[in-house]
Amino acid sequence: MNYSDMIAIVKRVTSSIVDKYYPSKSNNEKMSLYDLIAFAIMAHIVFDSTYKKAYKLFIEELKLFPNVRYNKIVERLNRYENLQ
Repeated sequence: MNYSDMIAIVKRVTSSIVDKYYPSKSNNEKMSLYDLIAFAIMAHIVFDSTYKKAYKLFIEELKLFPNVRYNKIVERLNRYENLQ
């Protein structure tokens, strides 16, 4: 299974949760919330939660997610993590 297939599965599984618990405006940014969650899960699975390595592979090299600055991704992940 390649990375794009894994990302599609993660998005499909998490979409109902995101739709239920987060406002629709959270998907209006350049990197949608679905992409952000998929990125975080893939970073956890492939790189043991090392976002910098995941950023270099998934965004810079393979271009599987929209090109967003690394610090913006980490900032959004921290913001949503604090909502728990």
